[in-house]
Amino acid sequence: MRAQNRHFGATRGADTLSEALVHPVRDGRRELANTQASVVAKVDASPEQVAKQHMCLSCHGVNEALVGPAFTDVAEKYVGDGDALVNLFNKVRQGGSGVWGAVPMPAQSGPTDSELKGLITWILELEKN
Repeated sequence: MRAQNRHFGATRGADTLSEALVHPVRDGRRELANTQASVVAKVDASPEQVAKQHMCLSCHGVNEALVGPAFTDVAEKYVGDGDALVNLFNKVRQGGSGVWGAVPMPAQSGPTDSELKGLITWILELEKN
């Protein structure tokens, strides 16, 4: 206890009787429940929300090309390609260039695997208007 009691700084010592230290398991369960709730919320996000959240729409329009191709153009290009989901997943994760022009797409690590698979599936199901 003596080592925890500092005579300098903004915090003079640790409160060893706080609820968090007396019942760490209970707090751990509460944190785990909060974490699980946030994961569920992310999984339930629509592909459009994922695209907005991870800034995909700053370079790609749904129906119009911006810096990169429109999502509908991507869907059209990969019609009938059984490996499209896997190939596009890897392209988004690793980045790349040359397929849609000279501007490279940087690697995207933000979306979770399930978010990214959902987003790519949605893109591949889009039809050109």
